[in-house]
Amino acid sequence: MFVYQDPNLPVASIQDADTLTCLVDQLMLTATFQSPNPNVTFSWSTGDGQILSGGTTTTPLIGAAGTYMVVLTDPATGCTATDQVVVEENTAVPQVSVPAAGTLTCLVNQVDLTAVPSSYPGTLSWAWSTGNGQITGPTTTNPIQVNAPGIYQVIWTVPENGCTGSTTVSVTENKWPPLADAGPDGLLPCDPPVFALDGTASTGQGGLTYTWTTVGGQVVSGSGSSTPQIATSGSYVLLVTDAVNGCTDTDTVQVSQVIPSGLDVEVDPPGCKRAQGELSLLGSGGGSPPYIFQIDSIQGSYSQGEGLLLDPGSWTVSVIDALGCRFDTTIVMPDRQDLELVVPQEVWVQWRFGPDRTADQFPNRIGGYGAVEPVDLADGHRRSAVVVHKHRWPCNIR
Repeated sequence: MFVYQDPNLPVASIQDADTLTCLVDQLMLTATFQSPNPNVTFSWSTGDGQILSGGTTTTPLIGAAGTYMVVLTDPATGCTATDQVVVEENTAVPQVSVPAAGTLTCLVNQVDLTAVPSSYPGTLSWAWSTGNGQITGPTTTNPIQVNAPGIYQVIWTVPENGCTGSTTVSVTENKWPPLADAGPDGLLPCDPPVFALDGTASTGQGGLTYTWTTVGGQVVSGSGSSTPQIATSGSYVLLVTDAVNGCTDTDTVQVSQVIPSGLDVEVDPPGCKRAQGELSLLGSGGGSPPYIFQIDSIQGSYSQGEGLLLDPGSWTVSVIDALGCRFDTTIVMPDRQDLELVVPQEVWVQWRFGPDRTADQFPNRIGGYGAVEPVDLADGHRRSAVVVHKHRWPCNIR
């Protein structure tokens, strides 16, 4: 027995399909056929794909990768033909990481952000953005440079399929300044003329470096330490730098030198019973009390409020304050002066007597002052006597 194949049986064929990607998410499949009967029917099916439309046409629209099969049927003979096609998908996106960048500080004012893809041999395209930071250059390069803290996002695109990925990275900033404290204003001693500045109260996040400069002063040692030695008055500026972030701060201290400017004394000259005068040392203007006093040719020192006896003459007195600053001046102890009491050259003493009494009756009252000269009046009575003498009585007051 012989079996013959009908040469007029229908034949169905599906053209090769493109690949689905992130840019191409729908495809149209195309089926061709051969059949003596043009009125054949088509039926598309898939077990793992997605037919969007046209499932009974030669060109269905699909939306997912998978295996698609078409069945062609000749209604006149009931004969069928089938074919299938596999639709592939390329939506792979490589993993990309952005390592943490360095911290922005007073020394580091710009950092790089670098996106690092993993297991991707090709070249990705980049798009950087930020809502609260600042990108200093192009935003489509890798790496980029930023100079402000904030959150930065990078989006990368795969050229082969148009698929993208994204990630973010935070950039932090540490520009917190230290606090410089040059200490309180001070007074420079005179003996010796050395004063220690003190910046040890300065604070920061880490170790501090110290730099002292001056306007009108002189740093003799330790200009890079917290406690330098100075030798002259002036304005001194402390610059402290924090080793953690390089940030700085300054503070100024004024150092002056105040010299005693006067001598406050009481002088009690010599008297009739004392050949020396007394000098009371009360204090001084300016300088830094308490004071001590030195007098030339007299050994030792005297304290404030102390007194001493001095011969008449000029004396050099030195005032020395608590910081060794000195003021020299001269005081004069005057000579002793005798006092002389001088009465008027003429003294008139008038005595009045009754009409029957004479001056002879009062010798004790007037005899000590001179002679009595009676006066005869016109009525024949001696009524008064006048004593007129010139006398000088020198007297020493002791």
